[in-house]
Amino acid sequence: MAYLQKEDYTISASILHVDEIMTAAAESSGKSQDVIRGESEDTAEAQIRAYTTSRYDMAAEFAKDAPDATRARMIIKFMVDISLFHLHFTINPRNIPTLRIKAYESSLETLQSMQEGSMTLIGVPEVTEPLVSTFLNSQRKFISRSFQDNTLIE
Repeated sequence: MAYLQKEDYTISASILHVDEIMTAAAESSGKSQDVIRGESEDTAEAQIRAYTTSRYDMAAEFAKDAPDATRARMIIKFMVDISLFHLHFTINPRNIPTLRIKAYESSLETLQSMQEGSMTLIGVPEVTEPLVSTFLNSQRKFISRSFQDNTLIE
């Protein structure tokens, strides 16, 4: 079974609207509705994991099946918003509704806040040893113009 079920999409859209989106996405991609929905949900899951796996046990969360009442509501909301964005992107990347773009960007901003630790994901256990990323950077080496010019002459 999948993490999401079709009824979960009612968080952001009516079932009739979701059916219209999935039908249009299936027609434009040439794939079945089940395949296109599965692909958009897999993409959403991958994006959510990319932001949250360093701090939260996402394997345990995504192992839960659709009717499970212990699924994290925020993760369901993020998955629906990101999936709907990708379904609209499949239909026509130039005509994604502003509402979907804003919901997608809001989801990514919230996920980034969770990754940074300024927000907490309720309902998902934190990992015992969070991954810490290190960014190394240095200034460019300064070479004076006169030294550079002298080396070219020799």
